[in-house]
Amino acid sequence: MTLFLLISLLACTQDARALIDCDNVLSSAAPFTGSCNNKWSNLKPLVKPTQSGVGWAWVAYKLNKSFGSSSDAQSEMDDSPTPVAIGPDGHYYVVDDHHTLSALDYSGYDETSVTLNVICDKRQENYSMADFFADLSAQGLCYLGAHPKGKPNGLPELIPYTALPKDFSFTPDHSSFADDRWRALAGFSRKVTEVEGFPKCGSNDDKNCERCFYRGCGHDGQAASGKGVPFFEFQWAYFLNDATIYNPSLWPTKEQFEAFSSAYKALPESSSPKAVKDTDTSAWLSAAALAVPLCRGQSVAGYRVPTSLYKGNGVLPGFVTGPVKLEADPQCSAPQCN
Repeated sequence: MTLFLLISLLACTQDARALIDCDNVLSSAAPFTGSCNNKWSNLKPLVKPTQSGVGWAWVAYKLNKSFGSSSDAQSEMDDSPTPVAIGPDGHYYVVDDHHTLSALDYSGYDETSVTLNVICDKRQENYSMADFFADLSAQGLCYLGAHPKGKPNGLPELIPYTALPKDFSFTPDHSSFADDRWRALAGFSRKVTEVEGFPKCGSNDDKNCERCFYRGCGHDGQAASGKGVPFFEFQWAYFLNDATIYNPSLWPTKEQFEAFSSAYKALPESSSPKAVKDTDTSAWLSAAALAVPLCRGQSVAGYRVPTSLYKGNGVLPGFVTGPVKLEADPQCSAPQCN
């Protein structure tokens, strides 16, 4: 019995350490890194985005897949601690997982416990907010890119950090985020399992055979260890956008370009967040499948995204040319902050 009590006491102690209240972290003057948590309704006013848009259709995919019930929502969030940096203004700035948090917010399961992984605390360094975002940007921990206002098919441009949303909200009645349709397509392009007319590279049940690209870790996109490439899906979204709207010569054939372009134009636009729940995600997946010949074409090897928007050398992360079987995605380590 004594041994049992000792084990129980140790377990409780470990749980207590893991359940540091995120409210208490911000109310304390002591610098903090590590894990804290609270229910989403308490955390929501404390967190802020580091990107201006999300793919609304991709939020719908996550909503349908992982947030069908309160228990589903809790399981998903338990599997996905959210990396954040504490800014000099005393808020948590989300540096990844914007789509997952958006799906949680939309689901309405506000009592879900959310764990934050605080990777750095900049309250003690006499930073201005401009200094803070310059630091995040230099480390690839924010995405200061956005499509020109009123031009969802215009290529993303650099924006000041002051143009980012002031709060984190994605509900049927309000979205802090613009709808980035190209980012949604980049997400769906990694769920493709079968492409008509594209050579097979494995068995029919090989889910990694015909995706657009490989996730990878490290800035070269191919390394099997290290931290994930920051905002890598946005880089592929930029490429899909550019190739389809501005440079169709990047496509292997005119017929493939026209097939994808037609499918993309047929995708309905969400007029308001309320319509997100009715998104036909199968239509998005079908359109994304038509982009695979482009993603696996020879043009990707020489393509460069602007380094003013994306940290790295401009090479598309995780590109693979031809009908080559892709390995399962590695477990990249969490983002780090200096």
